[in-house]
Amino acid sequence: MSKAKKNQNYNKSGINNEKTINVNASETNTTEKRTQIEIGIIIAIASLIVTSIGVIVSIYASGLFDNHKPPVVTAAPPGPVLYCNHHTCLNIMNSSGVATTETSSPAVTDVPAPETTATAVPPSPPEFYVYKDLSAPENLFQKTTNIGSENSIFGNDGSISIDVGYEGTFYSNSTCIKITYTPPAERTKRQHWSGMYWSPEEPTEDDNAEDTFDISKVSKLKFYAKGNGKVEFFIESDKIENGKREKEKIIVELTDEWTEYTLEIPDDWETIYAAFGWSSSYIKTDGKSITFFVDKIAFYE
Repeated sequence: MSKAKKNQNYNKSGINNEKTINVNASETNTTEKRTQIEIGIIIAIASLIVTSIGVIVSIYASGLFDNHKPPVVTAAPPGPVLYCNHHTCLNIMNSSGVATTETSSPAVTDVPAPETTATAVPPSPPEFYVYKDLSAPENLFQKTTNIGSENSIFGNDGSISIDVGYEGTFYSNSTCIKITYTPPAERTKRQHWSGMYWSPEEPTEDDNAEDTFDISKVSKLKFYAKGNGKVEFFIESDKIENGKREKEKIIVELTDEWTEYTLEIPDDWETIYAAFGWSSSYIKTDGKSITFFVDKIAFYE
């Protein structure tokens, strides 16, 4: 082979090798570009996924997936001032400077439960009065009887002074009963005592005692009293035991203030002999004169 031919073959071989290198390089560049595109797509997809997760988390946190949670309220920018009263709002500062009325839903606020106040139960009205006021038609027990160590049904020994229409003080209405007990000054009279009681009038042929007073309707006697000294107040039944009428009594040390007292009536009592009575004694008063007042004497259910 001649030298020129060898050079020609060499040149062709070199050209072929250069073409091969260029083709390989081109394929390599194409592969790299494809890889970069795929990586870009993957990154974009990953970014989209992350963004979607973030949105879902944000929406869940805002409470839109929870029907029991109120939606988040974003504070509105400063605007017109509304004066609201229940369901109506007055737009005081609107953009045009003209007051307008708008209707809005009232805000739901926790309203405290109203305080419950116990309602006072009025007392039962009296069924029967022993004494309401001077000459009151409700006074059912007009008969008075003196009692005591030296008193009789016809009078007292001068130790009792009574005014059934005293106007100087009273608990209700305009009068009360004023009573003064003055024991004898002699020490030999230490056993002296006095008193009196109120009872129903003796029925006449035209009267029916049951119409005047039925003890089955009442359970207690109440009255008000004030004064100085120690006094016994009592009621007596028609029932007699051991030679004496059954009695319910209280002994009180009176004060200057009107005070309510109560005498309970036993269930087995059917009639009242002494509807209301009092007594005091030399020993109870230590030999001193006492004055006391009684008012609003009445039977109750």
